[in-house]
Amino acid sequence: MSGDWDWKDIIQGVRKGAARIDCAKLVNESLLKQGQSTQCAKLLFKDLNYFSVAKEVLAEFLQNPEEKVDKYGMLLMAYVIETCAKILLLEKAAGASRQAKDLSQFVSYALVTKEAVNLHFTCCSYLWAYTWKLEVNGKFVCTGPYKVVEKLTELLSNSQHLQIRLQAAGALWGICGNRGTNAHAQNILHKKGTINTVWEKLLKLTNSLYTIGGDQSLSSNERKQKINEKEKEGFVLLSLLTAATTLTSNPSNSPSTLICKSLVDKYNATRSLVVILHHAIEWHKTSGQRITSDRIAKCLDLLGNIMLVNQKARDVFIKNNGVKFLEHTISSEKGSSDDVRNSALLTLTYTCMEDLKCKEVFGNMDIIRTLVKNVINKPKDNAPQHNVLPIKYNSALALSALTFKPSNAPNKYNKICKAIQDMIFETGGLETLEEFLQPIAQYKANKRFYSLPISTGLRMATDVVRENKAVQLKMLAKRFECTICHKVLEEDYGQQVVLMALEFLCAMAWNNRKVQEKFLTHNIGHFIMSRLMERNEPSLEVQLACARTLWAISSSSPETRKQLLAQMARYKKCQRLLAKLHNAVVQNMQRKRSSSKK
Repeated sequence: MSGDWDWKDIIQGVRKGAARIDCAKLVNESLLKQGQSTQCAKLLFKDLNYFSVAKEVLAEFLQNPEEKVDKYGMLLMAYVIETCAKILLLEKAAGASRQAKDLSQFVSYALVTKEAVNLHFTCCSYLWAYTWKLEVNGKFVCTGPYKVVEKLTELLSNSQHLQIRLQAAGALWGICGNRGTNAHAQNILHKKGTINTVWEKLLKLTNSLYTIGGDQSLSSNERKQKINEKEKEGFVLLSLLTAATTLTSNPSNSPSTLICKSLVDKYNATRSLVVILHHAIEWHKTSGQRITSDRIAKCLDLLGNIMLVNQKARDVFIKNNGVKFLEHTISSEKGSSDDVRNSALLTLTYTCMEDLKCKEVFGNMDIIRTLVKNVINKPKDNAPQHNVLPIKYNSALALSALTFKPSNAPNKYNKICKAIQDMIFETGGLETLEEFLQPIAQYKANKRFYSLPISTGLRMATDVVRENKAVQLKMLAKRFECTICHKVLEEDYGQQVVLMALEFLCAMAWNNRKVQEKFLTHNIGHFIMSRLMERNEPSLEVQLACARTLWAISSSSPETRKQLLAQMARYKKCQRLLAKLHNAVVQNMQRKRSSSKK
């Protein structure tokens, strides 16, 4: 802010005086100054406590529900709310603050009770900014005393103003969670019919895009501008639908599963999305606009969410040439942005994870080669960009999904998964596995991103070696189990990584006597007992994972069991764990006997 201004006087001018709107406008415009906006936001939030000022202004005009607020009051409220929305976007600490939470209640009330275009716009903007990437804020807003979701749906459906529709959809997206983290919000959106409204809006918008594209009465610039506006709205609507359909709990009772079923059964959403994708890609070839690329990526994300939980959707996708489309998108380095390719990879992952038919269709040599090439290539930047994984890691997850076999799967899965595992190994998919075992240094404070390459590599390796003795023996020749112990289990990458590393060792050793003998020779059992079970206090999950791995190492032969038990005698914690597990097994057997007698 300019040093010539006395900002305390200006803030006081917002509170009272003859020039309240002028002062509020001045504060608002200070956040638009290039190079100064972040500094201004921090000053307004921390030093000048502008959220409290905004709350005072809203309380003044909203204290009497029966009293009609004049244009002056509406405009003043709009200015202070818009300023606070900008502060939320510029100052990270503001979103989690008590001041922002308190103000959100006033904003929600103003949105629901007052009818004014500028106030609707700013209230929606504030709620979007307040809930953006903050799950707890979304839950707070949607469980509050005011019918915010219903009002936002009404504005999205009926407002004549594009910007209000955009902000309303964005606020609903934020309330639902950036990646569908708020199951409660998903449930409200489903029960209130909001999703149906959004979907119908999306279809109508898509049809208008085709109309505008063929309208010869428009100049080139006019056509481009109108299409750009529709593209932005389409992106936000797709983002809202993606957040609403992202799985948050068990698929059988998740509201997102019900939403996906509704979209497929009522609207044949899969086919519509495929059509939308084809048209968007053709338009992108001529326009090259970033917003079109973003819309394509969100469309793919939505497709992936639907196909993860809906068999009918997967069948429709395959019938509508979805396989060729995904294969082309994933392999097209020049024609598709990284965001689009990543979304295509996630769609492939979700489609194939638990579907035998999809594994058969997608598990061909061409797509395996493409994925393996992505896995082998070193990314330009190892770190996630805007929370998006590099293509290398999403390709590894796609390979994992192709080889993953559900625990209750019929035996016919074995042959298909084994063939894909063999293809991955033969094309060099595990050759650069050690490169995955390096953490991302700049994310040391964030355990999830810091160990991201490690957990991704372990997930792929575990699914590729599981129940495939030939691949297990080839990995054994590389002594990769020793690498896992020294490069992963020796370090502190968090419990999740430890569990995944133990799962890999367990998958390698299970039902493979040669691997088990080598593991004993290489002292893998010693390592697990001394490093994981004796040091500190391992959690119950880690203890059980250690026990499973030790059992897998010794399961094929009485001799290996004797050797392992002899090693275990040195470690007191292991003996105590063994006693606990023995007691648990005995109690379980007794319960089964008593229930069978009844």
